[in-house]
Amino acid sequence: MPAALPRVARPTAPTLDTTVAVETPELVLVSYAVAGLASRAVAAFVDFLISAAILFALNLLGVAAGITFGTGVGGAAGPWVAAAIVLAQFGVLWGYHVAFELLWDGQTPAKRWLGLRVVRDGGFSVSLGASALRNIVRLLDAQPGICYGVGCASALVSKRGKRFGDLVAGTLVVQERLP
Repeated sequence: MPAALPRVARPTAPTLDTTVAVETPELVLVSYAVAGLASRAVAAFVDFLISAAILFALNLLGVAAGITFGTGVGGAAGPWVAAAIVLAQFGVLWGYHVAFELLWDGQTPAKRWLGLRVVRDGGFSVSLGASALRNIVRLLDAQPGICYGVGCASALVSKRGKRFGDLVAGTLVVQERLP
């Protein structure tokens, strides 16, 4: 009878970790479900629509201010109104996510609607620095164009579904489970 050949472990395909367990200083194990790419994409799209509506309202306000101050061609207040609009647009585009993530403990309106939350890798609430960093890197994640190709690719490659901004900031988007 021939000798049995040793078993060779077959390589397995990498799987996406769907849960993350974090041990608190009190030795309590807390488990989070990692948010999927589809729910994050829906949240990003809804947040985009909200931001676009705010920007549209700001632009209408700017047009109204231009009419009120008589800033037609060569008007004196024109540059000031334009500068105010540009600053307000910058505040909406870059401050929307950071402000809501800080005020609503890691949630924007769309994340709250879908039951998603941004947390730091240790399971703690997101800080100002982490939120600002992950949202500054959003410009890179959104490439090419506004398609979030880099963000989607990094989320698919990462075991915890992190986009590039999450990797840089040490954050994670989790799905909240209600009791």
